[in-house]
Amino acid sequence: MKLETPEGEKTDQPAAARANRVRASVSDLRKWLRLQAAKTGATVVEIPSKDTTRACWKCAHVNRSSAPGTLVWTCESCGERWDQDENAARNIRTATCAKGKRP
Repeated sequence: MKLETPEGEKTDQPAAARANRVRASVSDLRKWLRLQAAKTGATVVEIPSKDTTRACWKCAHVNRSSAPGTLVWTCESCGERWDQDENAARNIRTATCAKGKRP
């Protein structure tokens, strides 16, 4: 199991939009995932969230921040286009493999 570790990044979203993001406690979810992993013998690997969305999964270039709410990015270096969530997931998988853990 792979999880980003939150670093409290600042956001340009208005307060009303940010309020919806905290309806469920992230710490409670993380606690529940660790408990479930322990029950099955799975390993939880924490990966820092810094640049997982902005770093291109293909060439590793860290792109400048895009406009708030941008879901599809284009790498400034190699031109690869990616969905921000899929890109972050690929970067987390790559970081996990680099730590010697099976994806």
